Amino acid sequence: MAQTSALNTGVLYTDRRDFYLNPKETSELWPSVTPFTTMTAKMSTKKAPDPDFRMFEYRANWHNAYFLLNNGAGITLAASGSTNTVAFDTATGVHPNVGDVFDVWSSDDATYHGQVFVQAVTSTGSSGTVTTQTTVLSNNSVSDNAKFYLVGNAQEEGSGSPDAWSKELEVAYNTCQIFKTPLEITGTLLEMALRGKTSELARLRGEKMKEHQMKQELAFLLGRRTSGITSAVTSHLTGANSKYVRLTHGLLPILEDYNSGSNIHSVTKSSYNYNKFLDLMRQVYEYGNDNATKVALVGDQFLAWLGSFADEKSVMGKVDFQMPMASKEFGFNIRNFMHQFGQIQFVRSPLLTQHAGGKYSGYALIVDPMNIGQARYRADKFEAGIQNNDVDGIKDQYISDKGLALTLPETHHAIKLV
Repeated sequence: MAQTSALNTGVLYTDRRDFYLNPKETSELWPSVTPFTTMTAKMSTKKAPDPDFRMFEYRANWHNAYFLLNNGAGITLAASGSTNTVAFDTATGVHPNVGDVFDVWSSDDATYHGQVFVQAVTSTGSSGTVTTQTTVLSNNSVSDNAKFYLVGNAQEEGSGSPDAWSKELEVAYNTCQIFKTPLEITGTLLEMALRGKTSELARLRGEKMKEHQMKQELAFLLGRRTSGITSAVTSHLTGANSKYVRLTHGLLPILEDYNSGSNIHSVTKSSYNYNKFLDLMRQVYEYGNDNATKVALVGDQFLAWLGSFADEKSVMGKVDFQMPMASKEFGFNIRNFMHQFGQIQFVRSPLLTQHAGGKYSGYALIVDPMNIGQARYRADKFEAGIQNNDVDGIKDQYISDKGLALTLPETHHAIKLV
């Protein structure tokens, strides 16, 4: 009798052979795709008292306090010890007060005219009139819109306290969005013995949880609220049952809205150099936190360019780009980019790389961790067994009601490769 061998036909092949190395395990292409949701939740998560929530902001402008001359035809700055009546407007970071000292520069900051101090104030606020006495005169021909930069305060001996002034807080807005992700399985499939996963219900629950997180990630990155974050919502969209549909405003749309998108910077790969990099970092860190640390969510195209840029001889020794390290703070790998203004912690984002055919793969979305987080109106829930009583099967649902809580858009930036 001929020796029996393994066959690729018949019952031996179709029913008797066991081909599965790990019959209860399945490799997944995307085990996790939501680092931005994880980051923002750990940076700050607060209970929202209302699904349309508000946050206070304060922009102290004392670091660059000035006002503009508003005399129409300009003035002749008086000699040292003499006075001028100065009409002003556009007071920023200061309401001119008795004793305040100002350097006077031309509107283009090219000509220094001298220094004055305020003797009297006839009107206060962002516009008004002050009497100034010249302390030092350099150029007496002062054109309209000249800049008076605050350089200190000098009070007369025996004087009383000058008038006080303050700046009101500002308000940023956003909305919590309702996310729902269902899963459903028949009673027959529930009982069936399957390879690939021990339980089809458990597999679906795991996959749908990731899908639920992915929807939140995309909303926090790209979602658009009709009113943005600079005004209260006046009306929401309505669904098929005439009930409100609430939308949160995401990071990239917020940056597009801010100052005509001035915080979105284009980088031309072919002509980029270290000097341009420093100028960009100066802008990104103009408003930095005490730790001089910002966090960037990046696509693969940007990450690949960053590695090659940091390896070029023109920047070696000037920046320090460290490859993946375990991050205890966020729970996934980060890449530290050290430079003269601080450090950026780069986090790879599969969604930026893959979403919309790679449209955002060349982006780096840089956030200040002090001014971003999540607002949660209702706690995340997993609702099990929500099927109708007569259904032979199980239906579950993940539900969240949350939004992106972002303030001070000027502290956040985006870089895109072109």
